[in-house]
Amino acid sequence: MSLIKWNEDVALGAPNEFLIGGPDFWAEMNNSKNLNGYTFCKDGGIHYVIFDDTVKMEPFVRSEEIMFDVLARSMARDKDYLAIINAQFYDLTPQGYADYAIGNDAVTPKGIEVEGYTVFGKEIIAGRPAPKNFHIANHSSHPKKYTFGFGQAPTNADAAIGGAGPIIINGLPYGPTNLYKKGAPKGKLVGQPSKENAPNLIRRSNATFKAFSNHKSAPKTGMTVVAHHSTHKKLGLFVKPDGRSNTTLEKMKNKLVNCGFDNAIFLDGSNSSMLMVEGEFYARQGVSKNKTNVVGIGFKY
Repeated sequence: MSLIKWNEDVALGAPNEFLIGGPDFWAEMNNSKNLNGYTFCKDGGIHYVIFDDTVKMEPFVRSEEIMFDVLARSMARDKDYLAIINAQFYDLTPQGYADYAIGNDAVTPKGIEVEGYTVFGKEIIAGRPAPKNFHIANHSSHPKKYTFGFGQAPTNADAAIGGAGPIIINGLPYGPTNLYKKGAPKGKLVGQPSKENAPNLIRRSNATFKAFSNHKSAPKTGMTVVAHHSTHKKLGLFVKPDGRSNTTLEKMKNKLVNCGFDNAIFLDGSNSSMLMVEGEFYARQGVSKNKTNVVGIGFKY
């Protein structure tokens, strides 16, 4: 018997309650895929979509002065995206701030600086260098469909997003400070551990992780997370709307670790976090971010 509480009185695509983690998690995710090849659930304030990792990640960029939700709806319709999320962090230029201050319309894309490269079709379509942040890359023609790592988003990928914060990278969880195995020599609390003590590391420090965790709206800060499970060959999108639940980034990490995800990154959060599934919004951006966001990511088989 399925442990998911199926909602028979709501439209196709509505999320079903199921906790992230636990011994039956992957059995439920595999057995509960819908006809479009994904499972859509919620865990309290977190909505999540689990795809097979053959799903394609396709970034898109706002090039006109239209609200981002208008673009997202258009992309969902025209590109048949099953899900759309917001992408990386960004800043406003002086031109962008001036445009933002005048009226309630969308800010010109020329006034937005995106943190990290946005790559699609092996070309940089947006973004500035972010060599000290992390990235996710999609390689649709390779056996290893998704890779994660430190540094610039690779331009030889079919699609990639840079400027991300780390949650789990190649099996190593991240957090505000370094943690070492019990009985290991005392090591550095922040930064690269010594060569001798590196094998004892069980959690790596990261300033971006710490800063996000200390956001002014914590612990209700919105979050947008992408995770990959190499054994089950699954890609997961996890989005918590801003102001919902007390699930912190640390708690989200623990949920993903319990599921066995070996890679996970977080993108722009707070009231930037957005999730659309089959053309319907389940997490919406705040008005200010709807006016300024320029990069989204669509997913389809």
